[in-house]
Order: sequence, then C-alpha cells, then structure tokens
Amino acid sequence: MSYIEIISRTVIIFIILFIWTRILGKKLISQMTVFDYVAGISLGALVGSSIMTPDLGVLKTMLSISLFAFLAFILGHAVMKHLIIRKVVNGEPTIVIRKGKILEDQLRKIQLNVNDLLMLLRKKDTFYIDEVDAAIVETDGTLSVLKYPSAMNVTKKDLNVNFEKRGLAYNLVIDGKIIKESLNILHKNENWLQTLLEANGYTNIKNIILCQIDDQNRLYVDQKSGQNSR
Repeated sequence: MSYIEIISRTVIIFIILFIWTRILGKKLISQMTVFDYVAGISLGALVGSSIMTPDLGVLKTMLSISLFAFLAFILGHAVMKHLIIRKVVNGEPTIVIRKGKILEDQLRKIQLNVNDLLMLLRKKDTFYIDEVDAAIVETDGTLSVLKYPSAMNVTKKDLNVNFEKRGLAYNLVIDGKIIKESLNILHKNENWLQTLLEANGYTNIKNIILCQIDDQNRLYVDQKSGQNSR
C-alpha cells in the first residue's frame, strides 16, 4: 500500500470507530465486564488488521467493523432489558467472604485464589480478614468490602455512639423480576415478598426497578420512571 492509501484508510476507519464508540457508550472504557473487555480488544484487533490489509477494500472494512460493533450494541441493549441475558453475559456478583470467613467454594467458582483475594483486600486498605463482614467480587472483577462497624475509619464506636449492624443488602427485585436466590438465602418465598410490598403500598412488582432489604428488615424500594410513588 502507498502512504496515501494507508493514511486515507486510517482516517476513514478512525471516523467509523469513533462513531461506534460514541454509540456503544462509556461502558467500553469504564466498569467493563468480561464481555466488554473481550469486545473492546476484538474491535481494536479488527481495526488494526483492517488498516494494514491491502486486499480488503474500504467498504468491506467499514462493513465488518460496523457489523461487529452493531452486534455488540444489540447485545448490550438486550443486557439492559432482560435480567436473564444480563446474568448470562455479565455473570453475577460473587460473595467470597461472609462473617469474616473465606468461602473457598465461591473462590473456586470464579477461579480466584486466596493470595489474589488478599491482594484485592489490601487495595481496599483491608489487611485483617476478621474485620470483614462481607466481600463481594463484582462482575467487572473489582472487590467490594463491607467491614464490621467497629473496624471502619472514625467509627461510631470511637465516638461512643450506639450502632446497629445492617448487614448485607439483599436484592429482592431487580427490573421487575423477583430474585429467587435472595429469597432462598432469607428462607422466604414469593408470597412473603408480595405481602411485604403490599404492606408498604407497592402492588405491582413489575413497576419496581430495585427492592432491597437488610438484616434489620429495612426495606428500600425504587420504582421505574413514570410510575406512581406507590
């Protein structure tokens, strides 16, 4: 290829890539899941090979990049709309520490060893496992840590203030779908959830974008936009 052809192909592909990056959104550069990471790398490799492949015409290059990006866009839209597809594509958060105890079976499930876990904890300024009430590996690979109140910086205990432990927040409803795993952990059923919501004025589960409850039975409910407050 001549220098002019390389420059022209690079400029055209750059414009196409820029347009699709804007369409796909900021998620490709922040809070990436495994799929986002793979899609980003694949798109970059496709762009690089397209620039340096003289036998591949510009129109074919534009078509291949646009088709790949469009498929990623469609799948991302499906992930936003459907909880089942979201679980398949993004996976689910994994609790790896509960009540100061490392859950080895959960570590094996996500192929994380104890040394890696300790490293992630240190990055969260946590050096003692017995200070951890719960630790969760998120779908983007980051670790969220909930410490016991007595181990938090500038704790209520230091100020001689009575405190109560709220524990984990259990997701009961996400995007209008009942999370049966949480009900099983709480040893509750769907009838209990329906009764609880109705007692608080929420009659239609499909209108709820998020419903949580903690160990103190504090209920949080957020409804979808455009719905009544109750």
